[in-house]
Amino acid sequence: MRAETHRHSAKYGKGEYVLTDADLPAQVDEGALAKQIRGTLTSPTFRPPMLPAVAVEVLELCRRPNVGGDRVGALLERDPVLAGVAMRRVQSAVYASAMPVTSIRHAVTRLGLQAVRDIVLEAAFNLKVFRIPGQAATAESIRRHSASVAHVARLAARYTPLESENAFLLGLVHDVGLIGCLMALEASPKPPALTPEMWLGIGGIHEEVGAALARLWQLPADTQLAIGHHHRLKIQGQPHPLLALLSVAEYFAIRAGRDGAPALSHADALGGESASFERLQEAAEFLRLNSRHLELIEKEVPSILEKVA
Repeated sequence: MRAETHRHSAKYGKGEYVLTDADLPAQVDEGALAKQIRGTLTSPTFRPPMLPAVAVEVLELCRRPNVGGDRVGALLERDPVLAGVAMRRVQSAVYASAMPVTSIRHAVTRLGLQAVRDIVLEAAFNLKVFRIPGQAATAESIRRHSASVAHVARLAARYTPLESENAFLLGLVHDVGLIGCLMALEASPKPPALTPEMWLGIGGIHEEVGAALARLWQLPADTQLAIGHHHRLKIQGQPHPLLALLSVAEYFAIRAGRDGAPALSHADALGGESASFERLQEAAEFLRLNSRHLELIEKEVPSILEKVA
């Protein structure tokens, strides 16, 4: 069958995707669906959605010691669109205070480099990744779920003894494999209906797709690993710190109604175990979170989520 190509704008568009088998069977074959999506990802003509170069450089810059606001600000000046979105986010109610923030340099001084990095990354993913023509509502719901998990993960990390540099980043990108799968399917001349059966098929491969995208974006190695296992708590039989934080954050985000898939429960279709109370308890024990810590986290979640765009 002749390959069909779906094109979008390269600047802030969604890349280019190729499907060689456009028609899915009425009865979803999870193996065939996975093979189709995997084939799209490995096609030499596949052009994945790429983050703005400035966002990748900000991520890399923030890994270095003694980086100041001037350097971050200079980087963002090269991308006025991203800089504008990031500044609006800085000035939003989430970060509002008595004295307004007037520049990225000022934001770094007031909020800290880590917080500014998170703002820039969230803005970049909102601009570039969480947008799919024909699936706008679904992509927006996944984006909102991901942003919610990211903010709750940062909250939960404050109560742990762990270094939590990548907790927010993992929350933001943990379900990006869903976006990758939907982009591939939308490239079909006859995009299939997102039935519960189709979601279950996507659920079986979206961790793999997410890890592949994370490698292309050169995200931290630990984040890549966690994305590829994010519906589990353990890797090779051992609890993973980032997965434990994600388990706590996703439990409370889903409990608050931020489930990620319209008309279909994210917990039921894509990872009931990831949102289970038993997994929460196991993750909390590993992170040394006691019942009082969990009560404090749950108490703060509504005020955090009502401010998440």
